[in-house]
Amino acid sequence: MQQSDPSNVFHLISNDLHARLPLRNLHWNSPSRPLRSIDSLFVEFVPDRKSAPQFQGRSASVASLSGAQDNASSTSLANEGRRESEPFPLQKERRHQIPGLRQTPYLKVYLLRCDDVDTYKSSSRRMLREWIKEHTSHQPGSGSANSQENHDAFEWMIIHEVLPDPASASGWSTRTSSNVLEKLRADFNGSSKPAIDRVAQVPASKSTQAQGARANSVPAGIVGRDEYSMQAAAAWEDVITKVKSLILASFDLRVRQYEEDIKEKGSQRNLPGWNFCTFFVLKEGLARGFENVGLVEDALIGYDELSIELQMAIRDQKEKASSGQHPGLFREHTQELLTLAESAYQQLQSSPGSKRITKQPSISVLDSDRKHYRELILANNISAFDFQNYVFSRQFSLLSRMAGLSSAEPTSPRKHSRPNTPNPGTEAGVIENLSILAEICSRALGFITATGRMIREDLRTSFHNNEQTDEASAALRFGIIEDLVAAWTFTTGQQVLAKTNVSYISKQLQLYSQEIAKSKGNSIPRTPFGKETVAQSPPLSTLPRRISSLLGPQKSVLVSPEQQTFSDTLASSQRSPVPTQSQTSLHYFAAHRAELYLVARRALSSLGLRRGWKTGWTAVAIREELGDGDLDEVPLDEETKPNEAGAAYVASSTVTVGLPGLQNDELDVALASEKCFYSAYEDLTRVTLQLYQFSGNQKFTEGLTADLATVRFYLKDYEAAALYFRQLAPFYAGDDWNNLEIGVLDMYSRCLKKLDQLEEYIRVSLRLVAKLVRSKSQNTDTSHTGLRFPNVTGFRDIRNDTGYLRDLIEASERLEEPISIPMEDYFTKVHVDPYLEHFVHKDGFQLTLEFRYIVTDEITADQIKIRLVNIDDKQAGDIWLTSGGPTTISYGRTKVPVTATTIIPGWYKVDKITVSSAKILFTYDFSPVAIGGFFDGYQDNASTQPVVLKPHILVWPSSRALGAHVDLNKEIHLEQSRSIVIDISSGSNLVTRGRLLVRAGSAGLRLLKSDAKLIQGDSNISYNPPEGIICFEQLAADMNLKIRVPYKLETDMKDITIKIEVTYSTEHGEFSYVSTHTLSILLPLGVNVQDVFKQGALFSKFAISASTSIPLDLLSCHLEGTRDFEAKSPLARSLRLFVSTKQPASMVYKISHKKQNDSNGKALQTRLSMYIEYQCLDEAVCSAVRYCLLGQLQGSKFTKYTRLLSHSIEGILRSRLSPPNYERIGLLRDFDMGSFYTFHWDKVLGGLPFEARQELVTWLQSWHQENPTIDLEKVGPTPMIRRIVIPVDVPQLQIIHTASLRVFRDSQSSGYGFGPVAVGQAITAELKIKYSREWDTREDTPGSKTEKLGFYYALDASPDTWLIGGQRRAYFTAAEDQVVTFPILLIPQRPGYLLYPSIDIRPDEQHEYEQDMRSPSLTPKPPPLTCEIDYRNHGESILVVPNVSSTTVSLEPDGHGGGAWLVEAETKHATTLVR
Repeated sequence: MQQSDPSNVFHLISNDLHARLPLRNLHWNSPSRPLRSIDSLFVEFVPDRKSAPQFQGRSASVASLSGAQDNASSTSLANEGRRESEPFPLQKERRHQIPGLRQTPYLKVYLLRCDDVDTYKSSSRRMLREWIKEHTSHQPGSGSANSQENHDAFEWMIIHEVLPDPASASGWSTRTSSNVLEKLRADFNGSSKPAIDRVAQVPASKSTQAQGARANSVPAGIVGRDEYSMQAAAAWEDVITKVKSLILASFDLRVRQYEEDIKEKGSQRNLPGWNFCTFFVLKEGLARGFENVGLVEDALIGYDELSIELQMAIRDQKEKASSGQHPGLFREHTQELLTLAESAYQQLQSSPGSKRITKQPSISVLDSDRKHYRELILANNISAFDFQNYVFSRQFSLLSRMAGLSSAEPTSPRKHSRPNTPNPGTEAGVIENLSILAEICSRALGFITATGRMIREDLRTSFHNNEQTDEASAALRFGIIEDLVAAWTFTTGQQVLAKTNVSYISKQLQLYSQEIAKSKGNSIPRTPFGKETVAQSPPLSTLPRRISSLLGPQKSVLVSPEQQTFSDTLASSQRSPVPTQSQTSLHYFAAHRAELYLVARRALSSLGLRRGWKTGWTAVAIREELGDGDLDEVPLDEETKPNEAGAAYVASSTVTVGLPGLQNDELDVALASEKCFYSAYEDLTRVTLQLYQFSGNQKFTEGLTADLATVRFYLKDYEAAALYFRQLAPFYAGDDWNNLEIGVLDMYSRCLKKLDQLEEYIRVSLRLVAKLVRSKSQNTDTSHTGLRFPNVTGFRDIRNDTGYLRDLIEASERLEEPISIPMEDYFTKVHVDPYLEHFVHKDGFQLTLEFRYIVTDEITADQIKIRLVNIDDKQAGDIWLTSGGPTTISYGRTKVPVTATTIIPGWYKVDKITVSSAKILFTYDFSPVAIGGFFDGYQDNASTQPVVLKPHILVWPSSRALGAHVDLNKEIHLEQSRSIVIDISSGSNLVTRGRLLVRAGSAGLRLLKSDAKLIQGDSNISYNPPEGIICFEQLAADMNLKIRVPYKLETDMKDITIKIEVTYSTEHGEFSYVSTHTLSILLPLGVNVQDVFKQGALFSKFAISASTSIPLDLLSCHLEGTRDFEAKSPLARSLRLFVSTKQPASMVYKISHKKQNDSNGKALQTRLSMYIEYQCLDEAVCSAVRYCLLGQLQGSKFTKYTRLLSHSIEGILRSRLSPPNYERIGLLRDFDMGSFYTFHWDKVLGGLPFEARQELVTWLQSWHQENPTIDLEKVGPTPMIRRIVIPVDVPQLQIIHTASLRVFRDSQSSGYGFGPVAVGQAITAELKIKYSREWDTREDTPGSKTEKLGFYYALDASPDTWLIGGQRRAYFTAAEDQVVTFPILLIPQRPGYLLYPSIDIRPDEQHEYEQDMRSPSLTPKPPPLTCEIDYRNHGESILVVPNVSSTTVSLEPDGHGGGAWLVEAETKHATTLVR
């Protein structure tokens, strides 16, 4: 803003104006663009030439109202090309032909002081008209001016300043000022409706007038309400509003004009004479205009478009140069680069031993003011390198402002400090935008890469072609060029990293490093070179801000680091406020910084390589070339000479050069010596690694770790190198990087060997051999035989694996514990024959293991073992098969027989294979698979072909081998412990000694092995308590040994599982037989009893039924008496009854006292025993079918399969038996075998070889045809007869009453009978009751036989049947066998056979209570009396007939009762009319 202040009144309003700056909330609405909102805009007031003398006489702090304090003027609307405090020229200047090179004001303000209307008319109005005429005569946008003048478009405004009036109540003369203001508006605003209001009026404060030009310390944003009235505040608001409107109007005119010119120039691109440089300056003017008003995003878009067009122009120039045309746009080379190269060349030629050249002053490459770039562009005297550098520096500056970097503000020619004024930029909580910072790093990476190639091409066209040089000189020049490119790359990368280094990312990396160190528990020493540091730059100042649709508002909020990705266990002192920015942005920023560090490290590595200092895999390759694998001691503090690998650049090995602004102290230190170089290289790698780790980039992390490892390996720091290699090996192994993994393992093994870590060395070396073997097998079709690292010259060839494994096996003998390694890395096509072979003269079996050994070294296996795991029963033991002794394994296919001395019948699968040689175990563990067939393949992860074939193997004992079987004891006594019987058959073995181990497989089952008893066999058994083993000796061939073992149950259960293991010794060695048996312990039958007491006898009815779904054959049943009681039954003891759950058998026994016994005062024996013998139908079926099958097998060639088929057929039969089948079998006494296929023999025969399987299938089919049914009565021996003994107690009864009801025919007769009686006829009866104690077997029964006892009786009958008269209920006392008589009258109520009334007799409880009171208190209370009744009339009835001789019935249709009703009835004794 340009001010004209002829009255020298600006200082009177400067403080009030400053309080309202910067301008805020400006909204620019352009027709061709979306709405743009500028949050804050700083303006600069510059006097014109007439006002300059008095303006310069005052304090600079008042004269320059930048409004942005010390470091904010860079974004004000000021003239960048003018010197400090230089006023705008007064006279008309010739406009430059290129718009945008000259800065002009956006708004011109005339400050008027006029106290009254007369003064205004006499002088002030004339001065204003002259000023307007002078400045608006060439105003852009006027009709007479050229439209190109809109590039400098501006607006004008008049501000009338009113001095305070002490006499006025408001502080200033409102009446006079209003008159002057009205005159101004009438004269200068125009009369048209859309005319712009360009006149405003403001008061000057009293304090300013009194104190002169003293600086005002009013804070920003505070409108002085204590000093000014409300009218003054409104006046200032009007001024600010008009200023914003006029500035945006002039800015809009300029933008429109720029856009029109750019469009016009762009359309002329293909015309002759079109100049890109002129177009560039024009378009850059628009971008700078956007930047000046705070529209940084729009300015950046403009520079991005210019960058693309610059690349197209450079490409066109190259095409023209290649075709022989003169491009004429850019200089062919950069003189600055050529001068540096020639200076370095001359110095090295004159002083070959020189280590340094003269340093150049350090200037930032990112500074757009380093050169007069715009003048060079207009003059077409700029090289492509400088042009590219200038565009990127401008982009970098804009992006820095967007990111909120304090270093983003270029130095401005106008910086004035205002004392005692707070700096808004120092406010806490200003946070950088990490997404923009990541964008800066990404753009810098592309810029460095492209510009590096440009520098190389620039110097090759200029530096190489200056002279005709020999080969040595050409090599020297080439080295200088490469050094210059690498130095420029390194320094530029470091500058960008330094500019974008913010405190937040540095603190986060520090916390992350501490967390990683805690988690790993170790750290490797590091030097501070290349370390991420916290930039202590001044806080961000308040810049012009805008709100647009491009990026949206950027808000900075302070949050706790607990919301970030680090552990909450970090100390609170380490925490710092962090922004709530997305973790994606944070990681994105860290990844791009890592890329810049990677570029700098690559440049440093390039500089070191030309000095003979190798890095990465190249360092290892050079070491391999120099020696036979052993490393020599090299002093790192001495200068080293380049080796033969770098002989091409001998002359350049001492060059340390830099461009102006590229000289880097860190680079000088890094290249001072080999030790410094590797230290710097390692530190750069560490920083890059840390950033990649933080960003979560695993691939780059592992690659950088490999570089650190190779450096440490090169420097002979084997311990640190081993730590790195230990981390790298799993990564390369998991991603199938075979060649790289081989190199890592090779160097890792050598480090371990140097550190004498034998166990780890052997493990790593074995893995190395495995990878070598695999790579060799994969490369067998190639022409070369060795393995090499790709693209690494000089890396050693690994021709073959000869000697590796043999040496490792010898070294493993020093180990304390064996080492287990995967077998599939050294053996392929492993196959186990699934068909076992039994031995002829001894027990046991063998299998054949076949494999292909793929290692060249011949080894000796001390032992080869195979573990078989049961498929169906997980509790069954494993079977181990071992080789007979040492086995020599050579390259190629090998077959090894493995034997087992343990037999555990069942289906098995191969679970583990072990080949042991010294202390190295080659193992292969199989993962579990479902049962699907006879063969399953195991797939190796690295191959699509099956490496190991995992079959299912059927294990069974031979027909002459020792066997053992467990069954329940066939005799069960319910009063004794139940037991099991173990049947051991020696087969053809002559057993010298044996051990039987019986284990309970069910929870709550206790086996009483100490009570074991031999029940069959000629041998001696003994029990060994410590081991829980039953020992036996001298068991002859074909001998059975049966041992009974009792057991107890702690919980109720239906089944018990028992595992037996028989270990026995014969002349051929020691063998074992193991089997698991599950037995049902439910009683197969149930007995219910019903007792009926009679005088002198007890009748018991026993109902015997099957308790399970399996029917029984009841063979005999006998109730055995005791000394005092006898039992009789009308049935014979031996019988055969079919019993099931639905068809029980009933047995009635008469129990009575023996008349003569020899008890002699002993206690009565009241417990009887019932003996039941039975056969289970399922056992009968299995026995018959087994006998039939085995009988025919004995005479065939399939005798060796006897044990297999006999064990399998029982399970098959039980699965086929069902309740309907049981009923049929029980009735018909035969079993329908069905067809061959219903028995599912394929599941059993699948474990046999194919030929044997086919022959056995044919034989079984014929057997099924010959035996369609099995007769249970005719086939085989008698099935097992089981016996159960059930204790039966005689019921305890104290009193038994005998009651009878005697009915008299008439009252005159004393006889009685059961003739018919009429309904309603009274019947006289007599009730007789007596009791007896003959069934009382206890001695504590109350009362004696002579003592009378009291009882109650009650006759009961339904009222519809009998009316009972007389003593229906009565109390009586009587002694034993005393008869008590009671008269009763019975009247029947309905005709028919009526049962006698029932009777109930109960003891007198009150009588018992009185006896208890008379008895001593210490005498125990006797139990209550129990009574039973022997009612003699139970089940008897009396015939009752109706008492009617004739009846009369009316059958009239219309009569009462529906047409049929009783008229009268005549009894047998009288006539009664029934109405």
